[in-house]
This record gives sequence, C-alpha cells and structure tokens, in this order.
Amino acid sequence: MKHLILSSAFLLVMATAFGQSEKYTRTMQERVAALDTTRNADALKDIAAGFERIGDAEKTQWLPYYYAALAEVNAGYFMTNGKMGGMTEMLDPLADKAEALITKAEALSADNSEIYIVKKMIASLRMMADPMNRYM
Repeated sequence: MKHLILSSAFLLVMATAFGQSEKYTRTMQERVAALDTTRNADALKDIAAGFERIGDAEKTQWLPYYYAALAEVNAGYFMTNGKMGGMTEMLDPLADKAEALITKAEALSADNSEIYIVKKMIASLRMMADPMNRYM
C-alpha cells in the first residue's frame, strides 16, 4: 500500500512538471510566431511584456528574456521609420529595457552568441537615437 501511494504521488509530480513544460513550449511557440509576423511597435511592446512574464514564471529559462529584449529592440527599429537622430527620449527607454532583459538572459546562459547579437542591436538602437553625438 505504501508503494502504491508513493508511486501515485511520484506520477502526479512528474505529470505536473511535464505539463508545465508542455505549456511553456506551446506558449513560447505562439509568441515567437507573433514576434516574427508583427510589424507594429505597440504590438511588439505587448509581445515583449508577455515574454517577460513567461521569463519571470520560468526562472531557469533564458529564451523568454532573450525574445523580450529582441521584441523591445524591434519596436525601437519600427518607431524610427528609417529616420535617424532626434529620438533619444523615445528610443533610449526601449534600449534600457532591452538591456535589462538581455542581462537577465545572459545570467542564465553565459557566452551565448544570440545574446551578443541582441547586445549589438541595442547598441545600434542607441546610436540611431542620436547619431551626431553617439557615432564618435
């Protein structure tokens, strides 16, 4: 009887853990698909907030923070509409938020090439905000 109770408890714990992993995977796939197709800055900010919530829930996963930072940077790129300069008050907060998110991702996955690419994108976003003063 004791083995039956222990086995049942073990199976329940395993099913719960597997269910959360499946839920995480499904949610991430949906959000990544939305990130790939969205071309609106406000919608990208909403997607970034969703990824950040997933990252806060899944403490050991670096991908939600990575995608949240990528969405923030992409939102900044779409806000520029091909213009450069005079947008520091609009783009710097996005770059700051993206940098904070990518730092969280890097803490979970050090020496990751994807993280370095987003860091480069953040630096480019900062330069686009005020190229006359920041390109030096």
